[in-house]
Amino acid sequence: MMNEIDKFSYFWPNFKIKNSKQWKLSENKKFHIRELPENPADLAIDSQWPAFFPSAMCLVTTSDGSLTALEKVVGSTVVNRFPFVVALSFCTKELSDRHYARKKFTQILKKVKKFLFNLLHLGNLLIKLCM
Repeated sequence: MMNEIDKFSYFWPNFKIKNSKQWKLSENKKFHIRELPENPADLAIDSQWPAFFPSAMCLVTTSDGSLTALEKVVGSTVVNRFPFVVALSFCTKELSDRHYARKKFTQILKKVKKFLFNLLHLGNLLIKLCM
């Protein structure tokens, strides 16, 4: 029987980079190159990130007083320290079957222009809570 959380799992496909039309060999034949950002048609076929990089996960909450919306954001980036500015990325349209547009969240956020930004503390407690 499938666990409720399993339906949200995504497993990166294994593929041979030399067989992919998105990757091209460099002129000196030492590197594989991929144009970024990808066009929407390519993203619909394969929306996986072309490389692994560590990124912070955070929770963002917004509310208009009657509705509250909570979203997980991966890849938040501190842009400036004084004043504190953070870059957050939210999907606003369906790019592939892995992406969903956060329409209600975005609607509330645009209306109130306020949110709470919560960085998660990494460690055993977080791991325990996520399992």
